[in-house]
Amino acid sequence: SEEGLTPQKGLVEAAVAERLPDGIELHQHIFSPLVDSSNLGPEHWNEILDVMDAHPDCPVLVIQGTDTMAFTGAALSQALHGL
Repeated sequence: SEEGLTPQKGLVEAAVAERLPDGIELHQHIFSPLVDSSNLGPEHWNEILDVMDAHPDCPVLVIQGTDTMAFTGAALSQALHGL
């Protein structure tokens, strides 16, 4: 876009769906509105943790842009320490 790279609704979901093996169910949580990864912060990390808490027996894969990936990883690591 003219604004550079921006979040696109459905892009990640379509890419994941075409690679998902048959018979595998996937719960997806999509931020609404979509958030540019450079704007992710504590409120979003808490939302990720809330989703994880709601599905305690499910593996988790967080897909986001690279702008704040290290911060997200560190925040989730600290929040989940000792579990």
